[in-house]
Amino acid sequence: MKSIVICSRSLWAQSGYIASYVMYGIALLAMVGVGVAKINYDQRLANQTQSEVDNLALQIESIRAKILLCAAIYENGDHGLFPTRRAFPAPATADGRANLSTVVCPGAPGGLTLSQLSDGVRLPSPPPGFDPWIYQHTEAGGIRLRLGGGSDAVRERLHRRYPDTSAHDGSVLEFLILG
Repeated sequence: MKSIVICSRSLWAQSGYIASYVMYGIALLAMVGVGVAKINYDQRLANQTQSEVDNLALQIESIRAKILLCAAIYENGDHGLFPTRRAFPAPATADGRANLSTVVCPGAPGGLTLSQLSDGVRLPSPPPGFDPWIYQHTEAGGIRLRLGGGSDAVRERLHRRYPDTSAHDGSVLEFLILG
């Protein structure tokens, strides 16, 4: 009888070792799974950030084209505020700023806004989380686009994409369109 008990204790000890290795393997697989999930999440976040940057870069170029088109179509237009860049829109505010959707081409009949130009292209709206585009035209500063809000990562990547023509100040990016 004694030998049976010893053998059963030995089996009990062996099954405990086997169970501990199985638990160790499960824990290791769980850690690998968490690591893979974190990598996938980070990759999705990076892709989303890059997608927003690409979208905003296209918007900047589209808006720039509309501003240049306005001056080309109505080349004899005159904003009447200062002697430079007369054919380009210049909001009649103290700082020369206005929401982009309200900017009017000087010389256009009936106060035609940039979105109403004959090119058929609508003005873009910034992605969720961003403020509306702000157009600014001053004699000293030229024509600039301002964009506030959004994530720090998107603003930083946009600034790096346009290093010579953008300024990054807190939660606002400013893009030089025409100096």
